[in-house]
Amino acid sequence: MNPTRSSHLESRSINVAERLALPESVGGDMKRSASRFERARRSSGAKRLLIPWGRAKYFHRKRGDRASFTRELRWVLAQDPRAQTGDPYPWNLYFQREARQLLASVDVLF
Repeated sequence: MNPTRSSHLESRSINVAERLALPESVGGDMKRSASRFERARRSSGAKRLLIPWGRAKYFHRKRGDRASFTRELRWVLAQDPRAQTGDPYPWNLYFQREARQLLASVDVLF
């Protein structure tokens, strides 16, 4: 993946997460966040672990959507971290480690 494009996608994903943390009264927008996560997934070729990990951690938790949270994190765990995903191997390991921790805490988080 082109480093500039990868960097752009990461900054877009971070921007989505930042907006999710805000109440709607000061700029948080769940519909816009959903749209941006979907656009990031499509433009990444649906291979990156970053997108579903971030969507589960930030978006699905904020919405209280336990089923989607669980589905996305299980998908992250099912991927080969050495595969060409567009994210470096150490980041894939990080996303998978976090996914395990988040799933282990699902009853506390929801």
